[in-house]
Amino acid sequence: MQMVPCETCDETDFDPDSSVLNIDGELASRYEGACPRCGTRRAFMFRLPEEILFPDDEEPQFGGEEPSELLDPGDWMWLADMFAGDAPASPDGLDPEQRHGVLVDLRMAAAAIGEVGKFLPEGADAVPPSAFFSERGRAMYAREPGRFVRGRLDVVQRTYRAISDRFATDGSPAGEPVIIGAEPAAATAPREDEDGRGAAGDHTVRGRARLPYARTYNEVYLYLDLRPCVCGDTDLDERVISDVVVDGRPAERLSGHCSSCGRSRQLTFEMPDGPPPDLSFAVRYGYGEEPSRLIDCGEWIGAAELYGMAADELERLADPADDTALTRRYYLLTSALACLDEVIKFLPDGAVVVPETAFWSDAGREVHTRVPERFTRHRLTAERETLHAKVADFERAYTDDDTPHG
Repeated sequence: MQMVPCETCDETDFDPDSSVLNIDGELASRYEGACPRCGTRRAFMFRLPEEILFPDDEEPQFGGEEPSELLDPGDWMWLADMFAGDAPASPDGLDPEQRHGVLVDLRMAAAAIGEVGKFLPEGADAVPPSAFFSERGRAMYAREPGRFVRGRLDVVQRTYRAISDRFATDGSPAGEPVIIGAEPAAATAPREDEDGRGAAGDHTVRGRARLPYARTYNEVYLYLDLRPCVCGDTDLDERVISDVVVDGRPAERLSGHCSSCGRSRQLTFEMPDGPPPDLSFAVRYGYGEEPSRLIDCGEWIGAAELYGMAADELERLADPADDTALTRRYYLLTSALACLDEVIKFLPDGAVVVPETAFWSDAGREVHTRVPERFTRHRLTAERETLHAKVADFERAYTDDDTPHG
């Protein structure tokens, strides 16, 4: 009701009287009252569910396992942003009542993200465009479809819960930036391959911290998209890339402030020395056959699916004569193909399936658990051929005859 303003004056405050009715044998709740600003009479009526959920502000629930019929995924994402947007990063300086209020807001945000997840079809890696039915919801999806990917939803929900726990106990020092980079040296012992090298995705080397290794800036930016701020946004204002030295080793540091909540974010990576092997405008996340050490196989397949879905949606909605939309669609298609190429790099020579060691993130392991058949050589090769054909068809249709096709 708070998300539906008064039709006369746009006031959202509403303190109605409630009653329970029996309509055609079904129980319903009716909420009725006057708008506190203009006096317009307002009324809402809802079917009552079979199981009534009793409110608990520290463990909030908006509904059962089925997705909402009132709010779409974009509405829930907007609501999560509202709850989490003003939350401080630390409980320092807050009294117990203020800390409890922040805890409740962050757990409401986590519950709202959980409601977004209920719109994920079985086996799908992203919420489908057809799930968005409100004007606000469709606008949220159009602005940033990447926020509705299964892996990212899981990360954001867990992050909101983890940050909320700080406000139930002593928190970290105020002003501490959210840093994505090297894991602490006291992390679990490194996993190693038979040749003695740390396994892919492992950020420790014989008990000491090691910076994440990124092969290209494209990989850095995708990593940032997959690891959003606690408020859910991935955009950084005042973005700065600088050369730094960490433990005697050269590194690249990306820093800035979250565009939505203003939190400081800092990401530090090791990167290859020198320029890339060849310069081109093609989307590439890594050169050669080396698989990623930063993003695991499950996350790559999710990114490929997201880019592909966004390209299909743009094809359905955009004006074929819109050059900007065509350029965007081509970028999405080639990005999907590049992500799929990264998945295939995890296939060892002669292997018919990607090994389990290629999945080290929670999101990636969940994708592998749900759809292991996606990671066979036969399936991946077929998907790549289909996607490559789609890119080739686009190039034939929209590239000038005298321009070389990619």
